[in-house]
Amino acid sequence: MLQDQRQFSSTTTHSEPPSCFRDISPTRRGALTSLEFTAEVHVDNVRLPSWQSQLKGAKEWILAPPPECYYSCDFLSVVVQTGDTIVLDTNKWYHKTNVLSGEISITVGAEYD
Repeated sequence: MLQDQRQFSSTTTHSEPPSCFRDISPTRRGALTSLEFTAEVHVDNVRLPSWQSQLKGAKEWILAPPPECYYSCDFLSVVVQTGDTIVLDTNKWYHKTNVLSGEISITVGAEYD
């Protein structure tokens, strides 16, 4: 287990943030999500908006409409594939994520100003 944690930690060290964020994103975090994992609808408790790059696998993000149009707007579904980056203020957008069937999800991301 410890070896797996060290190997996983190295993904944040050896992966580059998107070029538009390199100067403003000094800290990065990684996430390894198991097969068919689902995070129920939530907002994050992080200080700033963030970006997340999909290093392996595919993840579906389901975004709830903002409160002012919750009953008249549709939910938005976005599938982030290997190599894609999503930028989102997860403090404000209620969201749910699903790892697509048969996949493992490895992501790296950071908050930005």
